[in-house]
Amino acid sequence: MQLITGSTVTVKVRNPQFGSKHRFASYMNVQEHNEFTGVVIRGRKGIGPDQIGLTTDDHLFPMRVIDLDRIVGMEDSLPAPNSKVKTYSIQGSKGNSYTVVQDRSSWSCDCPGYMFRRSCKHVDQFKAEAA
Repeated sequence: MQLITGSTVTVKVRNPQFGSKHRFASYMNVQEHNEFTGVVIRGRKGIGPDQIGLTTDDHLFPMRVIDLDRIVGMEDSLPAPNSKVKTYSIQGSKGNSYTVVQDRSSWSCDCPGYMFRRSCKHVDQFKAEAA
């Protein structure tokens, strides 16, 4: 499996705090691995060449950056057969390529504007074309 920009995946990530869990209070449950699901984002500000970004459902925390060497497992999160997930590629005003994802009535984009404001002109453009 590959981490292709715009694809939805679930990754299993090694928790860096697990090795030092003895330092935490005994009531804290430090997991060895965490699982995260989201749309893959690469090549954006704040994401290094040895990292990926995954979108989140939290509007205050729209992207999670994960080091590739911490990923221990991965599976594609394929949409249900009746799901209407569509992926569009668009050229940004400065020449960058961005991916716009439509999942039923939910829209997202991997551009910096959408990552911070949860809205952008790329999504607006495809919404207008879809209407």
